[in-house]
Amino acid sequence: MIPRFAMDPFKPWERWGQPDGVPLWWTAYNKVKHHRNTEFHQANLKNAINAVGALFILILHLYRQKAENGELIPIPSLFRITEDHFGGTTFNDVEFGINYKL
Repeated sequence: MIPRFAMDPFKPWERWGQPDGVPLWWTAYNKVKHHRNTEFHQANLKNAINAVGALFILILHLYRQKAENGELIPIPSLFRITEDHFGGTTFNDVEFGINYKL
């Protein structure tokens, strides 16, 4: 979620694992990369936010143990997770960290 802009939860990896399986933002990125002169309209805010959101999810999974223990600080100022993935907070010396449920 991006509460600052009242954006509801979005799922950048939702299509992953389905038969066509490629996220829409990934397809848009490749079209812009290879056919910039005709596909530049796909370089939009929605695709950019989904790509950055996908990266955020990958980082959480890459550092899974630290994410689950609330050791990834500082807390992101743009993205927020839904209650399904919120496991509380942990105080780490000088600031709070989010315990993610992955």
